[in-house]
Amino acid sequence: MGRRQKTRTDCGGPVSDCLLGTRLPQRQFRRTVLVNIKLLRNFLTEIVLYRTICLIGWKDPHINRRQVNRIYETIFLSTTLKDSNNIAQKTESNIRENIGFLLAKASQRWNVLLYENFCEAQYHEVRPAYGSILVPLFEEDGLQIGELAKRARLSKQTMTTLLKLMEARGLVARQRDEQDARASRIYLTEYGRQFKSVSFRVLKEMDELVGKRLSKRDLLTLRRCLRELMNLGD
Repeated sequence: MGRRQKTRTDCGGPVSDCLLGTRLPQRQFRRTVLVNIKLLRNFLTEIVLYRTICLIGWKDPHINRRQVNRIYETIFLSTTLKDSNNIAQKTESNIRENIGFLLAKASQRWNVLLYENFCEAQYHEVRPAYGSILVPLFEEDGLQIGELAKRARLSKQTMTTLLKLMEARGLVARQRDEQDARASRIYLTEYGRQFKSVSFRVLKEMDELVGKRLSKRDLLTLRRCLRELMNLGD
């Protein structure tokens, strides 16, 4: 008897949990109310604007009803267009803050600097994309193609394309597996082995360049986050 009962609507729930006969979560209810308030405010603003122009037109004998409507449309449509442009600019800004976009652009800039350093070291034939295959071979030479693709995290089609390019540039060589005639192994050529020390030096310089922009703590966080993103979706 002493407990205060909540007012209920036809949907069977408290008024604060119900909108237009549909039960809604508290947060969604508040968001819906705010949206409707904003729409109502815009509608009332439109009415007030139109009525004001009409009053001005009725008091001025030189302004007819068609001119009143034209003035209203000019003011209202220009305001609507301005709001639309602001929304488009905000949307574009949000897209540029997307994690995927930022990662892609950072990777693009990294590869540009990487290739410039390779060219300075007289290794014009080496493209940054070859790193996915070269790094596993630097760690263990003579890997089977299947194992190499697994460590490089590349599809068979991409592996085939890159290997053909790298073979043509004299970086790697394909040999038949002595223990399995159906399989092939990929080995670094002499030219590829010479590039190993150059790549380590360039990558160290690149890390130092990043270290000038980021603190040690930020670098540790960056490496941890990138490792997590490498396994995204697994």
